[in-house]
Amino acid sequence: MVNFDSPNRETCTVRETRTNTPLQALNLMNNVTFIEAARKLAGRMIQEGGRQPEERIKWVRLL
Repeated sequence: MVNFDSPNRETCTVRETRTNTPLQALNLMNNVTFIEAARKLAGRMIQEGGRQPEERIKWVRLL
């Protein structure tokens, strides 16, 4: 939770600070949930998006 600047659980926090650090992106990028979501999206792009890469990119932009 340090990467996300979360407060410790010993005290109550009314408002959390909003931050965005490279460590947050790295932590989420390696998460199994995001990897599986990207894999499923790529599979749908291949099946439903068309034959050419340009068609697939246009298809995914419409989602």
